[in-house]
Amino acid sequence: MKHIFAFFLGLALIPATAQAVTLSDLILFPTPTAITDKASGNQINFTFEHSFPELSTSGLSLVSGALSLTHFGNSNSEPTAEAWSLFSESGVFIGKLSGSNSVKITDSWELSGDVLNEMKTKSFWNLNVGVSEITPFNNEKIELYESKLRINYDQIPNAVEPSSFFLLISGILMLMSGRPSVRQT
Repeated sequence: MKHIFAFFLGLALIPATAQAVTLSDLILFPTPTAITDKASGNQINFTFEHSFPELSTSGLSLVSGALSLTHFGNSNSEPTAEAWSLFSESGVFIGKLSGSNSVKITDSWELSGDVLNEMKTKSFWNLNVGVSEITPFNNEKIELYESKLRINYDQIPNAVEPSSFFLLISGILMLMSGRPSVRQT
């Protein structure tokens, strides 16, 4: 019986571990969504938003994230021709798009800690992405096809309440004390 008590006591004292979960949000742009740079310099030409409004962030910890974007039409020959980049809502650089003049390309970037922290400041996790043509030329165009945001978060389990732990131990002790002892003669 002492072994059973020790087993349950050890089981109750094992710390709860976080459960890693992956969630994705996919945006399929109306094919194709063409963006034109209408001004010289570095300004946001187009924005889109990934969001997870159905996810209650209480008790969750955002661990990492990755963004991918499928596009066509970027020559990526800065500084003499167009070069498109992505930024967060607050202007944090996410990544530069690869050359896609001859074929559709999907670029992917791991999100920085600054971008993840920006996502956490909202009532639910979301990422506003700005697309910007960063050269001083005008009228460059790019077509967007799809964007995917993948986030990884930990679900932090609730700790065992002291009163629940006390009830468990007292119940085990009562079971142990109420068992008749068997003696051999």
